[in-house]
Amino acid sequence: MRQLLSTFFCVLITASVAFADGVGPQRKMTGAEAAAYSNVTSTLQRALPKAPSGYLFNFSRVSGLDEGMVQEGLKPTEMFRMAHTATYTLDTSDLGEQQRSASMDRARGTLEQQKRMAELNAKEAVLTQARDRSRDPAEKQKIRAELKAVRAEQSKLMAEIVAATQAWVASGGVEETVRSIDQAQPPKEFSISVSINADVSLSDKSAPCTITGAPLAFDLSDGCQKPDSYCVTVLLGDFDKIKRVSGYTLYQPKDVVLGVPTKARTMALTISGPNDRAESVREFAGKIDFAGLMKLLP
Repeated sequence: MRQLLSTFFCVLITASVAFADGVGPQRKMTGAEAAAYSNVTSTLQRALPKAPSGYLFNFSRVSGLDEGMVQEGLKPTEMFRMAHTATYTLDTSDLGEQQRSASMDRARGTLEQQKRMAELNAKEAVLTQARDRSRDPAEKQKIRAELKAVRAEQSKLMAEIVAATQAWVASGGVEETVRSIDQAQPPKEFSISVSINADVSLSDKSAPCTITGAPLAFDLSDGCQKPDSYCVTVLLGDFDKIKRVSGYTLYQPKDVVLGVPTKARTMALTISGPNDRAESVREFAGKIDFAGLMKLLP
């Protein structure tokens, strides 16, 4: 017998979980339920990818129930719906400094201009020291003339750099530099939404795709929960495929009596990232230990 989703329901396409208002009475998990729940949660956390260098990681439970609680009427033969979300967020605290540094570097001129200015500055320093050390009026006069020529060349070169920089700024150079640095960054965020023992509705437009280690995966490029995102959903476990709504296919966990409602019968994982980094999202999804998660399932 299937239990109605009084706690939450799956959002179409993305397989993410939303909770209904008012989950009703709840009770504390029994020892067996708490142990099974803890095993599912800890196994899931171990199976998720480690945070890449430069990323901040957050793992959270999604529930309308208090921690350690289940619906009061939940029976041992029924399935307890569980959901978690993991986010991997790129630390961009130094991005602004990178953009400012690149813009300031461009304002110093081209590499050739910077090299020439460095040569002139070094020459000026040598001549200045020589002038200050000299006690010969004639020699001082000669050095002053050389210094004047060097400084005139410096001024001319600086005027060229300033003019080129102004033209660069006017043509949108600063904005282009910011965009280039931003595009060179890895994806700003990956997220993994996990629903356990829950129904999953997928758009009929979704297409099967290959994710390393995943037995069944779907490309949801035109139906992600977040705008401008690309996502894939991986189904683990034994689902009944039921056509319920035009344009969508419902996948329901098969009834499996395990004697403890907080054990996992099925899992659906939706991995999301930037729409222009689809390959990176698929590669990231492939880092999940699907084999480890499958060991939880009957």
